[in-house]
Amino acid sequence: MDSPSMTQKTFSTIENEINHWWENMLEEDLKCAIEEEKCIAIENNRFHEGVPSISVICDGGWSKRSHKHTYNALGGVAIIIGVETQKILHGGVRNKFCYICNRAKTLKLDVEEHECFKNWDKSSQAMEADIIDEGFLKADKHGIRYMHLIGDGDSSVYSQIQQKVPVWGKHVKKIECANHTCKCLRSNLEKLVVETPTYKGKGKLCKRTRIRITSAVRCAIRMRSKEKDKLKAAKQLEFDIRNTLSHVYGDHTRCSEFCKAGKAIKTNAGQHIDLDNDDIDDNVFTDQASMWSDGTSLEAQEESRFDYDLFPSDLDSAMRQDIALILNNVAKKSISLIGNFTTNLAECWMHMRSKFDGGKMFNHCNRGSWHTRCYGAALRFNRGPKWSTSTWQDITNTIPGYHFDKLFLLNDN
Repeated sequence: MDSPSMTQKTFSTIENEINHWWENMLEEDLKCAIEEEKCIAIENNRFHEGVPSISVICDGGWSKRSHKHTYNALGGVAIIIGVETQKILHGGVRNKFCYICNRAKTLKLDVEEHECFKNWDKSSQAMEADIIDEGFLKADKHGIRYMHLIGDGDSSVYSQIQQKVPVWGKHVKKIECANHTCKCLRSNLEKLVVETPTYKGKGKLCKRTRIRITSAVRCAIRMRSKEKDKLKAAKQLEFDIRNTLSHVYGDHTRCSEFCKAGKAIKTNAGQHIDLDNDDIDDNVFTDQASMWSDGTSLEAQEESRFDYDLFPSDLDSAMRQDIALILNNVAKKSISLIGNFTTNLAECWMHMRSKFDGGKMFNHCNRGSWHTRCYGAALRFNRGPKWSTSTWQDITNTIPGYHFDKLFLLNDN
């Protein structure tokens, strides 16, 4: 088209202005979301020491991919989502870098007056806990308490809440995410075969068997969560998890009623899976996405209820003992798992945010771009697909143009 492009300075100026708009709008949205949660808690008579109490989902992420390696991201973000409204109640952004400050330091110059977006100088791993602690500490200001925390296996966040939040922090209960628990189970099984190569191979702890064990545990959590007597169901779930190994290896004498293997054997309609020696290329750490999908899908859970082409004789005593130790650690969490709660909402927002920052492929932490994109993703999550038009109208007090509105109507449809 032979038309001049926008200069970097112009783009940065506009982006910075949008940053302030979105930040102010998000602050108002968060207050409204908290009030909604508060009203629901009052209606349902949920109080802690006379203060409305709610359940929240918490999670955090970084500006770069760093799963199990290089925890040195320049930016971090964390959110607190209300379970009832499914809206973000608190969000925070941390940034360890400022281009202007760093340039002045490198050239040994005086730092010029500027808006500095650097607000963190500790480790990247500590960002999530700090942001979530901040949200819990601000809860009293809004006349509400977050008494049930649904999160992943990160114990540092929970321990800091108990230590730093005065009066009621020590009473907060941690609820394990069922998906994260099964992911950790799968990860521990992977580590076991890496540390003990003799467990690999057909009829042993091959990849399909590891997935099958994970599926059976996930299925047990889902089935027991439907029962009304939660205390009794939690005890039964603990037994089911410990019995998983016997179920997978063909011993169904102690299986629960939702095990279909016994019925399938009698009717000769069992679903049998042929085992292969599929450990040639089964290093799960090369494909982290499979850790979420393999074994935890509804289809895999239903399949795990049937018989499997393994027999008790395939299970030697050493392998049984090692796997039992891993399953026992999961079984101990049965009280926390019985609700079948997940952090799927938080994971959904993390995926949504990755669209705003280009899938973590680019560094947006030099100035305020990282903050802006996190604010935009939060507005998108709370306001829905037409977030951009409603935000425009609230900021400018004007109705969005025809083509602008039409675009989002098409996306909504």
